[in-house]
Parts: sequence; structure tokens; C-alpha cells
Amino acid sequence: MRFAQFQVSADDPTALVTVVPLGQESADLLSNVNRWAGQVGAPPMKAEELQKVARQLDVNGVPATVVDISGEKLRTIAAIVPRGERVWFFKLTGSTNTVAAQAQNFDAFAKSIRFGAGAQKPPVAAGGPAPVGGAPQWDVPAGWVKQPDKPMRFATFRTSADPNAPEVIVSSFGAFGTMLDNINRWRGMVGLEPIADEKQQPVERINVAGQDGALFDLTGPAKDGQPPKRLLIAMVPAGQTVWFFRMSGPADAVAAQKQNFGALLKSVKFQD
Repeated sequence: MRFAQFQVSADDPTALVTVVPLGQESADLLSNVNRWAGQVGAPPMKAEELQKVARQLDVNGVPATVVDISGEKLRTIAAIVPRGERVWFFKLTGSTNTVAAQAQNFDAFAKSIRFGAGAQKPPVAAGGPAPVGGAPQWDVPAGWVKQPDKPMRFATFRTSADPNAPEVIVSSFGAFGTMLDNINRWRGMVGLEPIADEKQQPVERINVAGQDGALFDLTGPAKDGQPPKRLLIAMVPAGQTVWFFRMSGPADAVAAQKQNFGALLKSVKFQD
């Protein structure tokens, strides 16, 4: 999932700047801040505290948010830049001393970012279960409605014609960062606190099309008068690619569609 990666100091090879594009669902500032806080050993924050660590930055006419979080030994400075259907993350992480020495360089780097004419239109896989080399086919459960193609998604469905019905996304990546980063991103999407060890997150082993996979089931708390959110994510490796089948929405609605989601997974077949 890394578009680019830079080592910023010959004396500290662990200090890196990474560039990662993700979908719009990854834009929640509080979720990102608390995930990064967990990575540097800082306590989680509340929404009203974000102003302490976040500031606005103009990136060649594109409004961006820069976050600066320090733990006892580590520090992260990250620029979050929305662009079209994607959100770009430019993140510097390393020891507090190295990051402090590179903070001005990182700011200059962020201000220098320019998007080309094609930056909003990355290569997109076919929008449905067409027989594409190495890609999956499946049986669509009755009542599910296919949605328009979107960048970085192989296919998108709603579980009914209701625009607020649970969303099902199929996507794939050749590399996707650490498992802990992904788990904490998913936890943030439903309002759960980040964890320090991936073993703290329960996981069910599954088999999809003869491949050993993993199923994560996360439900967050009710918040601000809104019902709790639930996320079902199946990870299935196929060759050099990992496929993600994700259903998200209100917890009750996701529960009502869990059997259909399981039927979708059972019907998956990978093309040669």
C-alpha cells in the first residue's frame, strides 16, 4: 500500500517518511490520531483535544491537516491530504530527536506536494465479478445492489436499495502495511480504541475458495445518539495478492446480512 518511502537520516535508519493513498473512509481524523498515538506510546485523545495536535496546511491549493504526536521515545508528524476519491497520508515517524531535527524538512516536503492531472484516476479493476486473470468471481446475494465503480475497489455493493444499507467492498492489495496498523484502522472505523498487540484482536480462521483466510468481526459502541457500527472483514490470500471482503454499517443491519455475507464468501472462486 506504500506509494513511496524515504529514509530521512543515515544515522537513524528506522526514521521513515511513508506515502500511502487510501479510500475516503480512512479520512476520520480522530481515528487516525488515536492509531498513531498508540504507535508512539501516547494516550488516546478525545475529539475536543484534536486542536492540540492538529493544524491546517495549504498544499499547493489543496487544504491539508498536519498532525504532530509525541510519545516518550517516538514521534509522528503526518500530513493528511484529501484528493478526489482518495486520501493521501504523508507520515514521518522515528525517534523524538530525529523527527525534531527533520520537522522543518518534512514541512517543506509537504508544501512541495503537487498532484498531476491523473492523480485522481488511479488504475481501477473491473467493477464486478468478471473473469479477470487471478481475480475472484462470486454469486451476489439476492437483494444486493451493485454500486458505481470507485478507485481502489474491485466492486462495491449495498445490501439493499436503501442508500443507508450496509456497504460491501471488495478490494485487493499486493502489500498492505502491518497487520496491527490495519486492525487499528478498522477498530477506529467503528469507534473502538487502538490496541498495542494484534493478538488482542479476536480472529476467526476461515477457508475461501480453498485458501486459508481470516475473518475479523468488530462492533463499536453507540455514540452521539447513533447506533453502534459493525465491521466484518475477510482477508483471503491468493497468489501474491490479498483480497479483502468488507461489510460495514449499523450493527443490527450488519447482523441481519451476516448470513448473506457468509454465502458470498462460500461462493468465491478465483480465476487462474
